[in-house]
This record gives sequence, structure tokens and C-alpha cells, in this order.
Amino acid sequence: MKKFSYRVLMGLFALIGCQQPEAGEPESQAAGEYTATVIYQLPADGCSWHLRIQEGEQSRLFAATEASEKKLVDFVEKNGLGPDGTSRTPVVVNLQPTSRKRDIICGWGSKQTLDEAEVLSIRAK
Repeated sequence: MKKFSYRVLMGLFALIGCQQPEAGEPESQAAGEYTATVIYQLPADGCSWHLRIQEGEQSRLFAATEASEKKLVDFVEKNGLGPDGTSRTPVVVNLQPTSRKRDIICGWGSKQTLDEAEVLSIRAK
């Protein structure tokens, strides 16, 4: 009986431990306004349009939904790309994370899977 109780107890600890976020992993983002960077580095073998939200030493990357990606592109084109056609534009963005993932195209034919978010509005920082 003691072995059975010990195994059940250890199983419960393992189950609870699996549900905790790993140390150093950013918590999920809530809807709201964030200071972010719009990144477009595809011409330099980086990745296509995405957002980086920096909070302290941690950051989180988001891909805009297909429907809202145009807001990022239009904003950066209006405010000017870098001389090499890339962008690292600081912005204030109002976004709503979805529960989906989205692939973005990166250099050399690779892809990166990011959390997806609906971009509600964007303005200069």
C-alpha cells in the first residue's frame, strides 16, 4: 500500500510540475497597448514582418494576423524603411493575441513559427 501511495503522490507531483511555465519563459500576453519593435529583416536573410515586445530582459515575438499585417507594412512604409530595405521600427501597438500560431518566411527558404496577434492599432513611439 505504501508503494502504491508513493507512486500516486509522485505521479501527481509530476503532473503539476508539467503544467508550470519554465523559468525564463515569458508569460502569455494579454490584450492591450505595448511598446514594441516592428521587424522586417528578410532582405538581409532575416525574417519577414513580425513584432518584438520587450519586457525587462525577456521578449516575445508575434506575427500579425493575415488581416492585420497590412497595418504593420503600411506604417513602416509611410515612416520609411532602412537604407537596405529592412526595418527595426519602434512603435506603440495595441494588439490582441490569438490562440493560434503563424509561420513567417525567413531567409534561405526557412520559416519561423510565432504566436499570432491581431494588430488593432499602431503609432510611432
